[in-house]
Amino acid sequence: MSKIQLECMNDRCKAIIDAGKHNIDGLNCPICDGPIFPKPFNETVNHIEYKRGKSRYEYLREYVYQRFGSYYDFLPPDEFRSFVDNLLFNPPKLSRVRYGCLSCGHTENVQATKQDYSEVRVCPKCNGAFVDVWKINKYKSHNNNNNNNKPKQPLLKITLEDINAVPKVFYNGEEITDLVHVGIDWNTNTESFSPTHIKIKHADYDKPPNTKVIEHNPPEEIINVYDNKGNAVYRFLK
Repeated sequence: MSKIQLECMNDRCKAIIDAGKHNIDGLNCPICDGPIFPKPFNETVNHIEYKRGKSRYEYLREYVYQRFGSYYDFLPPDEFRSFVDNLLFNPPKLSRVRYGCLSCGHTENVQATKQDYSEVRVCPKCNGAFVDVWKINKYKSHNNNNNNNKPKQPLLKITLEDINAVPKVFYNGEEITDLVHVGIDWNTNTESFSPTHIKIKHADYDKPPNTKVIEHNPPEEIINVYDNKGNAVYRFLK
């Protein structure tokens, strides 16, 4: 007869017992008194050794070692029994909470006890703020208020202390250094929309061809076609 082990069918217990040559008829789990089921013996797991006359405290110590790898010897016997009974019969209630990331948008259901619950966690995808979706509007409003309080940087800023000074050019809050040329064209006192044309050329020695161009609203070139009498007969945008 091949060697067998006894496994508790209580999902909260799942004790694994080595009954040796003892008669297992009518035997219940010595940990939780639940039903047990014989299975082929597994040499790779820790077993609770069954012995007649063995105290429940001794069984519980082996069970805790099987589950956690420690005998919890620092607990007095009464506290130890209470600890295991709570583990078996009063497990902490888990709640499923849905979280959403304010940065990358990742959402996920997280199980947590009441004691472990937190409105904000760390997003597992990007390390951003992972917020309970029922409270997310509060944090979105907070982020928006913070962004609104930040002073807006001008797109282009040029300062010149006097005619002999070197101009300082700032684009989107960042100073452009080295050789710089800035061209600006705009119309005033006009009823038609005419966007401002900005063209910035500056040296960029790290990247060939060593010149970088930033341009907004490039002007449309108008080409007139004339007849042999000098009259404009056609106009198009290039």
